[in-house]
Amino acid sequence: MNKDITILSNNCIAGYIYHELNMRFNSPTINLYIDKDVFMFWVKHLKEYQDADLIEIKEEGINYPIGILKKENLKDIRINFLHYKSFEEAKDKWIERYKRINYDNIYLILDIGHDCYDIKELLDEFNSIDIEHKIALVSTNINGANVQNMTCYDGNWRPGLILEVNKETGKRNIEEWDYKKFLNIK
Repeated sequence: MNKDITILSNNCIAGYIYHELNMRFNSPTINLYIDKDVFMFWVKHLKEYQDADLIEIKEEGINYPIGILKKENLKDIRINFLHYKSFEEAKDKWIERYKRINYDNIYLILDIGHDCYDIKELLDEFNSIDIEHKIALVSTNINGANVQNMTCYDGNWRPGLILEVNKETGKRNIEEWDYKKFLNIK
């Protein structure tokens, strides 16, 4: 069984999968959201950011911690720690789990959802990332390399939809996709 894996995702999908498979969180991308473009830049520079400073920022009207990953000569990375009570907790978990990354066994998941601004350009950039195991979760009208079509995204995408329970099937929408096969965990 492929146990020592690092799942990097731009939202809560990695945490959900680790939890469902009863595996240790070997990824800092747990309980958070990072914008798609920023996420891909971060992944391309993953090792360079491992010792970056994580600084708290406050925004009026936001009730969850926000951090900015700062590294000299690299772009600032905004991280929305949606499911943490405090910035201190989020930062501690980020640092602890970043140290667990298995750079030889990374699985990359980009949750795109609906037909966004320039899906072809986004997928081209995604496919240029030098990670062997990667998948972009998209609506069914989008085709290309390394994509998984999700019917739940057809015409009604919203954040978190992938992890909601489908009223018709009684299963979470993510179950449309065989993530165990993708992760080589069968």
